[in-house]
Amino acid sequence: MFKILITSSIALSLIACSTVPFKKVKLRKEDMIQKMPGVKSTDSQDRGLGLVPAHYKELKYPDFTYVAPYPSDYRIELDSNTVVYLYPSPSLPLIKMDITFEESNISANEAEFPIYSTLGSMYKRGGTESFAPDVLEDTLEFQSTYLSVSLNERTSRLSVNSLKNNFPQALDILKDLVLKPKFDSKRLSVYKQQVIQALEHKYDKPSSISSDLYSHVMFGTHPSNWGLRVNEVKKLTPKKLSQFAKANFQGKKLYIGISGDFQKEEMILQIKKFLAELKPRTTTPEHLYPPTINNQAGIYIIDFPSKQTQIRMGQAFLQRPHPDYYPAAVASYILGAGGFTSRLVASIRTEHGLAYSVGSFTSSNYRRPSTSGIRLQTKVTSTTQAIELAFEEIKKLTIEGPTDQEVERAIEGMIASIPSLFDTPESTIDAFIYSEMRGRKASHYKDYPLALRKVTKARIQEVLKKYFTPEKMLITLVGPLAELNDPKVQIGAPLDSLGSVKVLTIQDLDKRK
Repeated sequence: MFKILITSSIALSLIACSTVPFKKVKLRKEDMIQKMPGVKSTDSQDRGLGLVPAHYKELKYPDFTYVAPYPSDYRIELDSNTVVYLYPSPSLPLIKMDITFEESNISANEAEFPIYSTLGSMYKRGGTESFAPDVLEDTLEFQSTYLSVSLNERTSRLSVNSLKNNFPQALDILKDLVLKPKFDSKRLSVYKQQVIQALEHKYDKPSSISSDLYSHVMFGTHPSNWGLRVNEVKKLTPKKLSQFAKANFQGKKLYIGISGDFQKEEMILQIKKFLAELKPRTTTPEHLYPPTINNQAGIYIIDFPSKQTQIRMGQAFLQRPHPDYYPAAVASYILGAGGFTSRLVASIRTEHGLAYSVGSFTSSNYRRPSTSGIRLQTKVTSTTQAIELAFEEIKKLTIEGPTDQEVERAIEGMIASIPSLFDTPESTIDAFIYSEMRGRKASHYKDYPLALRKVTKARIQEVLKKYFTPEKMLITLVGPLAELNDPKVQIGAPLDSLGSVKVLTIQDLDKRK
């Protein structure tokens, strides 16, 4: 009966529609076709409903032009030590605020290291003197408010994301987290168990070993390479955390970014009130000393039972700002960072089928020297073959230089990524703060395309010789040692023909001296 009723109603609708007169219209071919510049008409099969070129290379696109927003349009200085970026956006009744302090949160003191490593994660978990942990969680959930605290090597950051009407209350709670953290003992106990479980399974995956092995080989026992230890985690107490919490969020230089639905004048008053209650010190934080990069080329292996070998190889790069950075970044894009258009992917993945993922990198760091190199994974049997192919591509590109098309594609591809930095008010403010903290000029994002377009083929060859030198590269491998060392197993040359071999253990990655 139900089906009959539905059918009847549809039929009645069709009958009603059929009584409405309509005019028969004859569509012309030219009305259906949207003409494309540079494409000639073809009558054969009409190529569907519209004209399409005979080959994709005949497609014509307008020139890409994009002008990045200018930081000065959003920037305000509250005082010589406090910079604020404001981006009012009334599209949604939300406000997001990040306060970034320049201060070090990694200690070279072994007794202090586990405390600094735990503090950031325990601020919100542990509650405050005014809010027990469960009350704090319920309050934030009820108000649809997100708070976070993060402590990094050179910065501390406080973040708020809330409904516009709840923003004042969110600031009050954030102030409590900073000035009156509780570090509840029960919550700390739960967190310690979680950390211990994570540490016990830290190196279950070869990819995790590979990442830490590369850092250990390159930067040695620098504190930025240290990891927590189970016995240290067990000794953590609320009292220890409270003692060190008093030193956080005291950096001399503050960067504040706010986006969302607000009035500038009103927001500035709220910020000033919050900072006055926070009472930051005016001392300059002592940052951690920079690491020394290992320059002893060779092969470093950790024995791990697997079907594939994790490969990372690299060498000392540069510290920004540096005149070589843009040419090196373009060179890396052509070599392996440009995805399927890059030479390493074309050779190692597409032509030889030895790796699913392969690429090159040029690390961007304004605070300390960094590294450049190549990463990939391949079958154990093709380990040395993949390394040899990577070195061949480097040498070929260095000697012959890139083609005009490769240079143009790399530069335009890098320029085309700029708009993604400014796709939301939040990301725009983050980009401005990130840029200023690294000492860049306000015109950085406008100068960037101009600087890239000045990169020449000669400069690309020059930087390749300096920063992608097979003879200088340290090679790190994670895989079955016996098979890696067996010339009968390896399709390519014997492993030791690529350099001296040094076998490390998981325990070596935990060394601090």
